[in-house]
Amino acid sequence: MIQMSILRKYPFSLICVVLIWVLCFDTADGMPSVSIPNIDKLVHFAMYFGTCSTIWWEHLKATGREDFRWLACFAVIAPILMSGAIEILQSQTTYRSGDWADLLANSLGVFAAIPLGHFLLKPVFESRSDEHIGDGQQSA
Repeated sequence: MIQMSILRKYPFSLICVVLIWVLCFDTADGMPSVSIPNIDKLVHFAMYFGTCSTIWWEHLKATGREDFRWLACFAVIAPILMSGAIEILQSQTTYRSGDWADLLANSLGVFAAIPLGHFLLKPVFESRSDEHIGDGQQSA
């Protein structure tokens, strides 16, 4: 059972993960047809980049610090494993096919989120955390 604290701390990340699963197993009937070569790889990259960026954002917002082990597990390893599982499961359906290029695009999206989280999001949330510490020290 999912703990309520996870739902409270990571609501948008969980929504992104659920959305990925739904989109990856939905039939292609309702999806728009676009004639741009490899557009699906760009979509895969964007889904995983967005999801992992959201995980970074929500984790830093909740904790105020970069926890390497936690982020390595939940913002890098877990999304890549999920992507591999989805590709394997898609290969077992009659309406989708597993594609290793999709796994590569997903993984690139995961890795592209790391510099965003580390160099852009981390300094923002650490400075906010420092401000709150400073506020507490001033009032003491």
